[in-house]
Amino acid sequence: MSFLQHAKIRTKIILVLLSVCVVGAAGALLMSYNFKSIDRAYSDLLAKDDVVSLELSRANTRMFAMSYFAYQSLAVDDGPDTIASAKAYDDNKKLLFDGLAKIKSIAPERASDIDGVVGRLNDMAALTDQAVKAAATNNDANAKALLKKADPLIATARTEIRKLLDASVNRVDDKSNALSDNTNNTILYTLSVLGTVFVLALIAALFVVSRGIVGPVEALRARMTSLAAGEAEADVPGRERRDELGQMAAAVAVFRDNA
Repeated sequence: MSFLQHAKIRTKIILVLLSVCVVGAAGALLMSYNFKSIDRAYSDLLAKDDVVSLELSRANTRMFAMSYFAYQSLAVDDGPDTIASAKAYDDNKKLLFDGLAKIKSIAPERASDIDGVVGRLNDMAALTDQAVKAAATNNDANAKALLKKADPLIATARTEIRKLLDASVNRVDDKSNALSDNTNNTILYTLSVLGTVFVLALIAALFVVSRGIVGPVEALRARMTSLAAGEAEADVPGRERRDELGQMAAAVAVFRDNA
């Protein structure tokens, strides 16, 4: 209570305003921190899980492109078309395995699944490589036989890649939903905490204003009214205070003594 009695009115008002500002700033920092954490989670989702899904989708397309150009090298006539088909086959093969290696680098926890697919694709590529070379030397019968052996491996690899892609898409959906729920909970929690603290700060501010300014002013006003009515015996409240109200009380006491 000594602070409420002896601190200057300006100090009390500044304290009230400062407490409200501190609460507001703390609330803003809390919300900023929470949303920054959520933003990092969203960034990780986009930089990792979305890329994995994209690369798996591309892997499926490139595998079929490999198969297509392997068969195309057998179907086209000798010459530039055969060379072009073989080059397109090699390009898609490189992109396929590079994309799968990229998945392993950004998602090491999925390395075992990717290694299984890569093993299947290596078996397939060993046959399609030979088929493309056989087609380039006009050994069509051998090329067809090799491609026929590769067909089941292509179908199996396609199924495995699709399973991984479906799992990755489901993972993205689950994480996205979890982040949305986390965002909503963060907003609700932050606003609840901020609202509670703000109400407590407002109650404390009202207490300071009531006990440190309004109450003493009202008591002094009542005493000045009674003094004006001729009541000179009662003491003047607040003379022990060291703030502006104490100075006013001392001046009123002088009027009372003179009366």
